[in-house]
Amino acid sequence: AAGILGMVVWKGSREKERRNEAASYFKQGLGRSQSSGGLREAIGLFDQALAIRPDYVEALLSRGDAECKLGDAKGATDDLERAVALDPTSADAWYHLGRAASGVPNRLKRSREALQKFLALAPTHQLAPLAKARLAFLEGDLDAARRLCDEAEKALGNDEEVHFLRGAIAADEGDSRQAIEHYSKGLQVRPESWRCLVNRAGEYKSLGEYDRALADLDRAIQINPDGVEAWANRAFCLIDLGRLEEAQQAIARIESLPPSPKNPAGLIRAQLLEGMKRYDEALSAISAVLSETPLDAGALVVRARIQKALGRLPLAVADAAKAVDASPQDGVARCVYAELLIDARRWDEAGKQIEAVLA
Repeated sequence: AAGILGMVVWKGSREKERRNEAASYFKQGLGRSQSSGGLREAIGLFDQALAIRPDYVEALLSRGDAECKLGDAKGATDDLERAVALDPTSADAWYHLGRAASGVPNRLKRSREALQKFLALAPTHQLAPLAKARLAFLEGDLDAARRLCDEAEKALGNDEEVHFLRGAIAADEGDSRQAIEHYSKGLQVRPESWRCLVNRAGEYKSLGEYDRALADLDRAIQINPDGVEAWANRAFCLIDLGRLEEAQQAIARIESLPPSPKNPAGLIRAQLLEGMKRYDEALSAISAVLSETPLDAGALVVRARIQKALGRLPLAVADAAKAVDASPQDGVARCVYAELLIDARRWDEAGKQIEAVLA
């Protein structure tokens, strides 16, 4: 009996040591996440905490927040889904899940659900106006989103997330200059905002200001060398400038990253080859992606565009139709489908797709 009791005491002591060790890594991670350039190191410390305690909700939440700030919306969403599964009453976890999932194209519905859950749990939370603004933006009500951003700014002050959302609203309205102004304000609050840099670069690119776009993307890559979106956007800029050898180097960098759902290298390579008008190679690349994920709406849209460029309109229409079936809420897929139906002189069907986009 004494031996059994001793074993129980030893196990309890060992468990306490492990929990303290995990807590130490977590606290170190929090400290690094608040320091300049510390997000990647913070994620490593949260990894160590979670290796000891896989059910450590606070570590999952904090790692998800750090991943989101570095542009890894898919990794952040996965972590935050685990956090809300472990603690469905955590309003903070639901809010961060809503924020992260909004950056994953096929998780927009989940983003709305998470933000609604957050508001149900914490209707008077300081972040409630910003959550409502995000919901309005996701639902396409830009006027309401803008008004709610005003309320969020009153509650939060000079906040990077508010500026970022204002930038996204302006970008959706096609006002690149206004979007750039808002993203720039976000960068004044947090100079290492990866997403503000990448999004501002996209607006500079749309205005033909490639030097500024590349400067932002280079800064984003310095902050997170594994950020696929920054490398891809850099390659697109270089293609537009005719600097194809450098664009190929960017593709090679993307492909050197560990293959995972976080790294859609095949899809990006196909888009880059499409941009270079190397359509046969682009078709092979995108077909390889679809052999693994045949219902990937984004990949189907890309293949539809490539098929059209190759003069294969019926195949293009078929791929676009599959994309819409796979993701009925995807406005881009419906727009591409409508354009192809117009090319095919299927006016009534095209009209229905346009009506669905506007609904």
